[in-house]
Amino acid sequence: MSEHLAAIMEEHGEYCLRVAYLYVKDWSIAEEIVQDVFFAYYRQQNRFEQRSSLKTYLVKITVHKSHDYLRSWKNKRHLLMEKIHMGASKRTPEKELVVKDERSTLK
Repeated sequence: MSEHLAAIMEEHGEYCLRVAYLYVKDWSIAEEIVQDVFFAYYRQQNRFEQRSSLKTYLVKITVHKSHDYLRSWKNKRHLLMEKIHMGASKRTPEKELVVKDERSTLK
């Protein structure tokens, strides 16, 4: 990794991380997004035309990557699994027995 990129990551990484977190509400996913941001910048740094500050450019990439994540199947699968897990944790054998007992009483 070049010293230039390391300096940019040091200077703007934390801010980009907070921006990504505002969108995705998960620190580990926000970290992945920021890694993608700096990788994209590294691959395409010649496309940065300096019409705005570097910070603005990196934040714009961060926002786009965050939106991409929120639209992705990976996110939708993660949310679905979370809901299934939460629903499963609410069903305990004791609760199932109470529900079954109540149903038989109502019949």
